[in-house]
Amino acid sequence: MKRYYKVLAAVAALCACFIAVAACTPRDSEYRQIVECAQELKSMAKDPESFSVYGECTYAYQYDDIDGYSKEYISIGYRAVNGFGVYLTDTAYFVDGAYVGSYSDYSDDSYEDWSTSRALDFLQAIIIETGDSYSKSYDAETVNRGLN
Repeated sequence: MKRYYKVLAAVAALCACFIAVAACTPRDSEYRQIVECAQELKSMAKDPESFSVYGECTYAYQYDDIDGYSKEYISIGYRAVNGFGVYLTDTAYFVDGAYVGSYSDYSDDSYEDWSTSRALDFLQAIIIETGDSYSKSYDAETVNRGLN
C-alpha cells in the first residue's frame, strides 16, 4: 500500500511540473507569431535538429511611413549548424510573417542586391531590434518550449 501512495505522489508531482511549465508559456498572439516564424526558420536550416532559438526574440507592430500601413516586425536570435558542420549564431528578421533576412546579410552587404522593398523592410527590422523599439520580447527558453 505504501508503494501505491509513493507512485501516486510521483504522478501528482509530475503533473504539477507539466502544469507549471504550461502556465509559464505565453499564449498571446505575439508569442504565437514568433513561434511560427521560429518554426519556419528551423525548417530552413541545413540541419533542423541542430536549430535552437538563442538569445532574445522581439516583436513590434509599427506604422511604416514608406508603405503607408502598419507591419509586424519580428527578430529571432538563433543557433544552428551550417553546411560545413560548424555552429553559427545569427539573428533572423521577419516582416508580416515573411523572412526578409539575417543579420549576417547586413554584415556582408548582400542585402544590397535585394529588391528595394525587401531591403527597406530588413533594415527597418534591424533598426527596431537594435534600437529597443519593440513592444514585446521573449527569452530563448520560452520560445524553444513552443517549437515542435
